[in-house]
Amino acid sequence: MGSKYDFLVLAHDIGTSALKTSLVTSDCEIIAAARRELETRIPYHGAAEQDPHSWWAAAVENTRALIETHPAEMGAVGCIGVGGHMLGLVSVDGNGNPLAPALIHSDCRAAAEYAAIEAAVGKNELYRRTGNIPDARCVLAKMCWFKDNMSDAYAKTAVFIQSKDYLTGKMTRHLRSDYSDASHAMLIDLDKLAYMDDVFKELDIDTRKLPALAPGMSVAGRLTGEAARVLGLKPGIPVITGGGDGACASEAVSAFSAGNGDNAYVCVGTSAWVSRRCACPVIDSDMRLFNMVMLDGRSYGVFGTAQSAGRCVEWLGDLFGQTAREIDAMAARSPAGSGGLIFLPYLEGERCPVSDTDARGVFFGLAPSHNKEHMSRAVLEGVAFSLTSIVDVFRRSGPMSVLAAIGGGARSAFWMQMLADAAGLEVALPPAPPGDTTSLGVAVAALRSHGAFQPPKNAAAARYVPNPDNAAAYTAAYDMYRSLYPALRESFKRLAKNIPAFIP
Repeated sequence: MGSKYDFLVLAHDIGTSALKTSLVTSDCEIIAAARRELETRIPYHGAAEQDPHSWWAAAVENTRALIETHPAEMGAVGCIGVGGHMLGLVSVDGNGNPLAPALIHSDCRAAAEYAAIEAAVGKNELYRRTGNIPDARCVLAKMCWFKDNMSDAYAKTAVFIQSKDYLTGKMTRHLRSDYSDASHAMLIDLDKLAYMDDVFKELDIDTRKLPALAPGMSVAGRLTGEAARVLGLKPGIPVITGGGDGACASEAVSAFSAGNGDNAYVCVGTSAWVSRRCACPVIDSDMRLFNMVMLDGRSYGVFGTAQSAGRCVEWLGDLFGQTAREIDAMAARSPAGSGGLIFLPYLEGERCPVSDTDARGVFFGLAPSHNKEHMSRAVLEGVAFSLTSIVDVFRRSGPMSVLAAIGGGARSAFWMQMLADAAGLEVALPPAPPGDTTSLGVAVAALRSHGAFQPPKNAAAARYVPNPDNAAAYTAAYDMYRSLYPALRESFKRLAKNIPAFIP
């Protein structure tokens, strides 16, 4: 029996913890999905790596699993798209084979290289030209580290790409990237949408190792016979260039809209960000916001990122031996304000509005009366306060009253109500699974590239409005939260110098 669908998109989402593959209809319904876990290796403090081979293996396993369960529908796949985590560095040879583990977004081993970049080019100059906040995690610094510390692999590198580019390359044999990844990577001048040749010359980086760029919605190539055989699909299926997860999420939110007149959203995953789509970049005088080109290659997403969000809940759950749902339940038994306990969610440094790779997590105000319930709520509140501080930055350039909420953290009604209360705005969930926005976003881009996109139904799945009963407690707790980082900034620096002594 044939499929009842004429055109479906196969969308791959390379997340930090798993690769998800979804089968998406023209009106953005996910009719089937498969998921494979991914391993992140941390060989030493500041390093974070993944094996690119594992991304391809997961994509193959997911695709074949969907063929087994939905053979007719998989026969209707008319386009393939990939979205993936950003700020990485994947070194490949001319055949697309990885030459080293991929350095992922949280890898900050390039601190010395970043310091040299700042001295040579200037932090303000880099931000002015790229619209992105330079630090040790930026791809420019990672590239310099790779050149200095992996000289043999650097010499053999044909091109440096991002996670999603590796999969599209495996499927099409075309090694290219898109403007969303290139802009967030601080590789291009936003005004010209072209590589900063003068900067690369100053840093002695071979520009021939940079990929050709195209809008994420454009077609990168077609599924080769070899890739089709491995995946179990028919050859010749178009594969779009795809984009970074932040740009893909923006595409999904725009498609669903969720009644969000502010054109803004928050994504709560392992990390989290607040974003608003704009016609032009927003260059913040204090360098707290960053910009990336969207998948259409014309509009811009303005972002403020919290480095650790769901990561904090995962950490606490591992510590307590509890699931995220159980952490929620424990937190709900504690009053707003967590009995005076404040948590700074800087487990892996912070990016906005604090930009500090040395910052670390803190419980402040611990007393004998505090228990697991207080600590659970303090962690959730700490992330909510972190996101509120980013919303405050956006409000300086224009009012914000509604946030669409996506990402795995949006599954927690308790947490989303807390965010609404802390930030003093409405939080609305689009009518789509919160953890599916990257795959939906790249599917929307694929559908638009083929003229097959049909608007989905736009009713919000849930809305959370601020609860005035919690306003006083959160105002006091948020004021205390904001005072902690300035007081601890120098202590974080001193700790960073000695931190190897605390790590086995």
